[in-house]
Amino acid sequence: MTRGGRLLLISGATAAGAAVTFGLVLAFTWIALAATGLGMNDDPTPPYLALNLAASFLAALLGGGVAATLGDTLVPAWLLAGLFLLMSAGTLTHPAPGQPGWYPAVVALLAVAGALMGGFGGVRRRRGRSLRHGAPPLSRPPG
Repeated sequence: MTRGGRLLLISGATAAGAAVTFGLVLAFTWIALAATGLGMNDDPTPPYLALNLAASFLAALLGGGVAATLGDTLVPAWLLAGLFLLMSAGTLTHPAPGQPGWYPAVVALLAVAGALMGGFGGVRRRRGRSLRHGAPPLSRPPG
């Protein structure tokens, strides 16, 4: 694959992982709100915060897995983790109303860990599938 093609593949895989993550976060937010009986403008309760932390990790895990599987490498999962860090940078010292001060940092940590763990799992699954079907193992990108 050409360098330009590889860059396009990694960019697309990162975007797909982000879309999966953001879509799941949105869906999980609505589920958590319904499960805890909160409205969009209510202050979060401890059960809601706990559900949201678990959902954030799961969404990042699945998004990182999608990114790494489609990109054939861990690079998209690392880029996704970096995107999560950039997005959370502004909230680390300014939590939303009703959130404890530690909450934004924990969400950021779980998102980064989830994206990377999902990425490792995605690459491992993909390489294992290639070996089981008689194909040579996927090559690592140069560099």
